[in-house]
Amino acid sequence: MSAILISGHSIRKILSICLSLSMLMMVAGTSFASQEEVDEDISERMEQVNILRARGEFNDAIKILDKIIRDYASSDTVLRYAYNHLVFTYHKKGEAGTAIEKAREALNRYPDLSVETPDIPPSVDDIYNTLRKEMFGSLTIQQPEECNVFLVQNSIKAFKGETPLELSLIRVGTYTLEVTKSGYHDYSRTINVFPDERLNLDVSMSPERGAKWWALNLAPVAVIGAFLAYMVWPSETSTAGPQPLPGPPDPPTQ
Repeated sequence: MSAILISGHSIRKILSICLSLSMLMMVAGTSFASQEEVDEDISERMEQVNILRARGEFNDAIKILDKIIRDYASSDTVLRYAYNHLVFTYHKKGEAGTAIEKAREALNRYPDLSVETPDIPPSVDDIYNTLRKEMFGSLTIQQPEECNVFLVQNSIKAFKGETPLELSLIRVGTYTLEVTKSGYHDYSRTINVFPDERLNLDVSMSPERGAKWWALNLAPVAVIGAFLAYMVWPSETSTAGPQPLPGPPDPPTQ
């Protein structure tokens, strides 16, 4: 009975390994597809989307676009293209609310998204531009120069660049602004980014006062202080106090 249990456990383990290997092979097959294969696949699917959309079969076109977004979730180029067509398809279908929802979803991932192909009308760009004014603000920090700027939100710290810095697409919300520079104390404050507004900041940073600074700045003071103390300190003879005056001479003897 024990041997049968062990054998059954081994079989389950082997099946689990085989399943894991098959999944890895599937992922590898997708990951290592050549660019030509990707381009051909996208071209074929988009041709179907265009045909279905022209026929008014919008739901079927949307299904294909949704699948493209799932299958190529790691390809920014494909996703930008697919999101543009998805927004356009919902817009053409007459579902303006869903088109805006999908455009918002796309801008959350790609704030600078815009229509870059002639097969999508400028009306999609109008949706993006309207939403950008609601979803994003901007930040400018000119001084001091050569500082590293970080924005922290929900415990996520993101490096934004070096001053002078202009950030044009920051999601609306509350952030912790952190500015660092070698030789200076770190600067930190809470900022609020508002829709379609620019926040202009000049950061004030105080220099660090390490051992070298103290040595350079306090050593002269210490030397001068020691010299003055030496000059005014009473000498050893003066500390003995005043000497008594001599008394009267002794009277003459008879």
